[in-house]
Amino acid sequence: METRHAKQGQDYVVTMSGSMTFRDFQSSDHLISRIGEELESGSPPSSVVFDLSAVDMIDSHWLGVFVRILKRTEEKEIPVVLRRPQPPVIRLFKLVQFERVFRIEA
Repeated sequence: METRHAKQGQDYVVTMSGSMTFRDFQSSDHLISRIGEELESGSPPSSVVFDLSAVDMIDSHWLGVFVRILKRTEEKEIPVVLRRPQPPVIRLFKLVQFERVFRIEA
């Protein structure tokens, strides 16, 4: 799994690619920390966007990571957007009803 972080306008965009599995737990800890730093910065983003267009698989560890990030962003009333997930990822999101708490963009 690979990640790239960038400010795009007022958004903080994390572009992810590959398979997101527990094997990448160190990456998840780093991601949570980095987003926390952005939220606490003098100019926090208006939203946190995960571009998932190049992600082919997500396991339960990463679902939990998204929920942990959502809890942190909700404190600041900053939405989390899951952008362009692939069909297998969309099926998983529907199964766990992520559309109830996340904004999912096709």
